[in-house]
Amino acid sequence: MREERFPISGAPRVSFRLPLGNARIVAGAAGEVSVALDGRAATVSRFIIEMRGDELVVEPERGSAIRWSGVDLTIRIGEPGQIRARLTSADLKAETMLESLQVDSASGDLTIGEVLGDATIHSASGDIRLGQVGGRLDTAAASGDIRADAVTGGASLKSASGDVQIGDAAGDVMIKSASGDVTISRFDGSWLDVKTLSGDVTVGIVPGRRLDVSFQTLSGDVRNEFPIAPASDGRTGRLTLKTVSGDIVVRGARG
Repeated sequence: MREERFPISGAPRVSFRLPLGNARIVAGAAGEVSVALDGRAATVSRFIIEMRGDELVVEPERGSAIRWSGVDLTIRIGEPGQIRARLTSADLKAETMLESLQVDSASGDLTIGEVLGDATIHSASGDIRLGQVGGRLDTAAASGDIRADAVTGGASLKSASGDVQIGDAAGDVMIKSASGDVTISRFDGSWLDVKTLSGDVTVGIVPGRRLDVSFQTLSGDVRNEFPIAPASDGRTGRLTLKTVSGDIVVRGARG
C-alpha cells in the first residue's frame, strides 16, 4: 500500500491514468486530496503522484519495461472536484459529488454519482451508469449500456451497441444508437432527437406540453399514448423519433 496526501485550497483538480485495476473517488477531509495505491510493490512504485500547478496528477511511468498488474486506486476529496481519467482496462466508481468529469475508457464499467457540472465520457467497452448530471452530458460508447437518472443541461449520447436510458431529461437531447433500445422516462426539454437503426424508442412526456412531432419507423409500430391537455406554460418543444426496425411509444410521464 502506498498513500500520499496533498494540501489544497479551493476545488480539487485531479487527473489520473490507470492501465489495469479499479479506481474509486470517495469523500475525504476538507483542504486536502489523498491518493492510495494498492497492488504489487513493483507496479505501485512505478506510479508518479505529484502536483503540477493546481492539479494533482497520478500516472504510471512512461517507457517502463515491466508488465503492468492490477492496481486499486482510491482518491479522497473533501469537496466536489474536477476529475479527468484515462482508463485502459479498469472500472471507475465515484461515490462522492463531483464538479465536472472527463473520462476516456478502453474497457471497464463506469459508475458515477452526482456531477454538478458537465460530464464527458468516451468508452470503447463497458457500461456507463450515472446519477444526476447538473450540466451537459456528452457520451459515446462503442459497446455497453448508457444510463443516467437525470440530465439537466442537455445531452448528446451515441451508442453503437447497447441500451440508452435516461430518467429525467431537460434541454436539447440528441441520441443516436445503432443497436439498442432508447428509453426516456420523463422529458421536459426543448428538443428531443432520437435516431436508432435497431431498437424500440419509448418516451414519457410531461403533461401540458405543446410539441411539434415527427415519428418515423420502417418496420415497427407507432403508439401515441400522450394525454391531450392544454399547454400550461406556452413552451413549444420538438420531438423527432426515428427507427429503422423497432416500435415507437410516446406516453405521459409519471410522477
